[in-house]
Amino acid sequence: MIELNEQSLPNINHGQLILLFFTSPLCGTCQLAERMLLIAMEAIKTPPELYYCRVNEWTHFVMNEKVSSVPCLIILHHRKVQNVIYSFESVTKLHELLKSVTCKNSLS
Repeated sequence: MIELNEQSLPNINHGQLILLFFTSPLCGTCQLAERMLLIAMEAIKTPPELYYCRVNEWTHFVMNEKVSSVPCLIILHHRKVQNVIYSFESVTKLHELLKSVTCKNSLS
């Protein structure tokens, strides 16, 4: 997982699928969600780029996209939000969601 700040977002290749994982350093739920996300990503053949984003450093993006809590996973494709995930219920559900989004967007 690569740490990314809001100022670097325009430099990312937005033609591809990217994942922005919003978190707060002292959030225990965020730490658990991060572990679940990393495990789910391991099983994807060609995983999208995953970026670690400290929510307090993304003020404009968080306000524009109305991020309401952390942990939050935002899936972007062609600079547009495809999915916003707040509920990290299980590794299996997360993996299935990521697999379906990855497959769907590889066709476009």
